[in-house]
Amino acid sequence: MGGLIALLSCTGPTPADEAPLLPADALLVRWSLDARGVRPSADELAAVRANPAAVEAYLDEYLADPRFGDRVWTALSPAWLTRADESDSADTTYSMDDEAGFVAAMGEEPLRLIGHVANEDLPYTDIVTADWTMVNEQLAAWYPTDYPDGGVGWQVARWTDHRPAAGVLATNGLWWRYPTTTGNANRGRANAIGRILLCSDTTERSIELDANADLTDADAVADAVSNNPSCVACHTSIDPLGSYLWGFYVEFSTNPADITHYHPERERLWQTFGGGVAPAFYGAPGSTLADLGRQIAADPRFPTCAVEQTTEILLQRPVAYADTDALAAHREAFIQGGGTVRALWRAVMSSAEYRTLPVSDPEGTTWKMVTPDQYVTQLTDLTGWTFTAGGADVFAEDRYGLRSMAGGGRAVFGTGAGLDPTPTMTLVHQRLAEAAAAHVTATDHADPGAARLFEAADFDATTPAEARVRALVLRVLSRDATDEEIATLSTLWTELYTTEEGAEGAWAGVLATLFRHPDFLFY
Repeated sequence: MGGLIALLSCTGPTPADEAPLLPADALLVRWSLDARGVRPSADELAAVRANPAAVEAYLDEYLADPRFGDRVWTALSPAWLTRADESDSADTTYSMDDEAGFVAAMGEEPLRLIGHVANEDLPYTDIVTADWTMVNEQLAAWYPTDYPDGGVGWQVARWTDHRPAAGVLATNGLWWRYPTTTGNANRGRANAIGRILLCSDTTERSIELDANADLTDADAVADAVSNNPSCVACHTSIDPLGSYLWGFYVEFSTNPADITHYHPERERLWQTFGGGVAPAFYGAPGSTLADLGRQIAADPRFPTCAVEQTTEILLQRPVAYADTDALAAHREAFIQGGGTVRALWRAVMSSAEYRTLPVSDPEGTTWKMVTPDQYVTQLTDLTGWTFTAGGADVFAEDRYGLRSMAGGGRAVFGTGAGLDPTPTMTLVHQRLAEAAAAHVTATDHADPGAARLFEAADFDATTPAEARVRALVLRVLSRDATDEEIATLSTLWTELYTTEEGAEGAWAGVLATLFRHPDFLFY
């Protein structure tokens, strides 16, 4: 089965006006996977094949799907890098039954806030101004919020520890991922804000360091960031931004209350550390974290950065100078659409660049590759199976999970998602494909009335029914099977029928093959 995995490479874009557009059924698949994380249903696909013009009605339908918010926050996670896989805490410190689950939930907190903003069609500015967060029962056990007693699952909750209303800027999960020391004075945190929300990464600036500066002397460093021209250019913006964040300074990292609570009494520690620089946002003064949220929301770089990030996510390539006009058009549509995530995604997903038919020549683009989250959600939708171990979702965290092995990145180590196939990725795909296929064939065999992919007669057969093979290819790959594929899959079924002791094992093998087919991995 492993030979069916295609190792495709990513190359530069072909101008949209020089390439044909995706066929309607392929566009439907792309829209569905991007907006919902699943493949279109058989009925949806049939409707578009019968009338290609009907595809246009599906974009708004898919963007209104309740799964849209999950697609947004998982797609943005490589930019935020908060999905935690490690922590400095210990089970004995927190007395938790599921510390790994708590750490995973804390890393998802800021992302799920963004997902809720997307699903509820709230203005994108709410992600830095909201007076609420997203909490599940694991976080609620430690967070000071009004999460209801006995509540289950992710819900909107409001803080009860007097922290300012600043959306993701006021989440524990963001600052758990980006800690600080008194010597660093929140500078790393300030750069994370600039990188994520304004697409302004100080570490990427070209600077010329003074070779005579003694970086091992704390006093010399403090003097340099204020007076050395090599340092001042960056620190004049980073240091005042960091001064907003002292309420999240942790003095005792082994104290759960210190880590999970906001500390208004520490807000003015900027007077003691970091050179005594008062809070300000690129020259505009402020006092609280809420001021910072409002300043970011009013900055023209904020929507521009959102447009660039979304475009890169949905095109799966860096934006370039050639994209300038398209980015401007997306930004205008974003603003005119009320500044909602849905309006922005609609603009990009309607664009010629997004709808261009990929080509395989070295100078052209390639098909998009499903992310680890998309691979799992389409598998679950087709089979009803979720990969768990010890009751935990293996793709929700990395301490005992497989997300980074599948290309999901490592948040603590600052690595984003990988979109080039790797050996570990193919191994994860194999494990998931085989397990999901085995699950759905067993459950369909046991309960034909609730079957997802098979009928009762399929498990009584001694030879593979061509109609069933064709139906599987259509449902899993969203296209018709070729005669050659029918012959190959039928031969595989026959060979497995004996070695796997029956039709159930044979169908599981055929289905596992399809779950690793290039057309399941690329779209």
